[in-house]
Amino acid sequence: MKKILLFFCVVMIGLSAGCSTPKKEVQLEGRIKTVGNHVIVNGTSSLEENAVITVQLKDIDSQQVEKETEVKTDKDGNYQVQFVRDRLETQYELSVAFNPSEQDEDIKKIYGGEGENIAASSIGFDEEYQGIKLYDRILPIGEGSVGQKTNLSAQMPEY
Repeated sequence: MKKILLFFCVVMIGLSAGCSTPKKEVQLEGRIKTVGNHVIVNGTSSLEENAVITVQLKDIDSQQVEKETEVKTDKDGNYQVQFVRDRLETQYELSVAFNPSEQDEDIKKIYGGEGENIAASSIGFDEEYQGIKLYDRILPIGEGSVGQKTNLSAQMPEY
């Protein structure tokens, strides 16, 4: 009887492991362009349509969030955001984040409510944050400067 019970337990564990949702490799990218006081983020991703992306502009010195907005991905996983920064002489941290816990139920089913279905190999994946987060540094604009063109990265760039 014990052998039958043990066999049954092993089979059930095997079946339940085989039914678990496979981890998804998530790609999130973005190109940043600044012209004068305008900051434009054009991004692509492998995320499903209507996934919410949070874009935040933070003063590097004070760590105060000055702008924050949410945008949904289109059917191809693309997103776009435009900000007007208030102070041209200030250096900012720009972050773009996909946070599974802040998604609609349809999106949570795919990536997990806490990001448990996101592959750890996804660029920008943060175990503590349980999502994808990318960064860029928005440089101050001085005399003779026209702006910048850069890409998001998994770590805050040093300039």
